[in-house]
Amino acid sequence: PYALLISCGNDGTGAVRQIDRIMTGYPMRKVAEPVICPGEVRPEYLEQCEELGLTLAMGLAMGIF
Repeated sequence: PYALLISCGNDGTGAVRQIDRIMTGYPMRKVAEPVICPGEVRPEYLEQCEELGLTLAMGLAMGIF
């Protein structure tokens, strides 16, 4: 499983598209919508990243992913 955390100077859609294209060559599947953090890193972005990380870890621990 994988999830994306993207920090960028624009809307990040190009990065998401390219990473998704690359990941099609690996035996992994996307398990969450990407967290895109445009511009300066702000506290709410860090909270979203932490939540996504905890969700991924919990899913792995429970055998969901």
